[in-house]
Amino acid sequence: DRLPEEITCWGFKEIRYGVDADDRTIDMLLELFPESRNVVVTRHPWDTVVSMITAWNEDLVDRLLKQPSDRGVMQLTNLAENYLQKWSEQNQILLDYVGRFPDRFIWMRYEDFSARFSDTVFDFMGVPCPDNVKAVLEKKVWKTQDSPRSKCVKQHLDCVRLWGLVEKTAKTLGYEKL
Repeated sequence: DRLPEEITCWGFKEIRYGVDADDRTIDMLLELFPESRNVVVTRHPWDTVVSMITAWNEDLVDRLLKQPSDRGVMQLTNLAENYLQKWSEQNQILLDYVGRFPDRFIWMRYEDFSARFSDTVFDFMGVPCPDNVKAVLEKKVWKTQDSPRSKCVKQHLDCVRLWGLVEKTAKTLGYEKL
């Protein structure tokens, strides 16, 4: 009852919905918010897995930075396989929602987000695009892409072999092998 009446559009970011076939969270949200508009954003699987490993497994990556070992590379590869399989499964589930509810969901690639945001998302939402949205979207807050940890992860993973885990879903989303 304390929410401003003039604000009718609310949003949030959540990466944990639709994580597997048993996750009914999106169905619940569609039932709770029957007029909702939803934007599904995907990111290239390779960039996603490098980011996940770098952020969530600092100790392993730091050990590999100091002294590479076969055991460490095997652990890194196992993590990558696990994360890539989860990426594929989750994105396939999200694509299913986009296909089943085209009036409620749109899909965008993270890599196209800034360029297409104002003319796609706001039109879909049916709200005017704020004047400052482009400046906000182009501001980099934190970039790990070129960090020593990211470079280490990329160096030790066989992306050609790992690509097979996500190839079908990735191609559906317009992604190619790096």
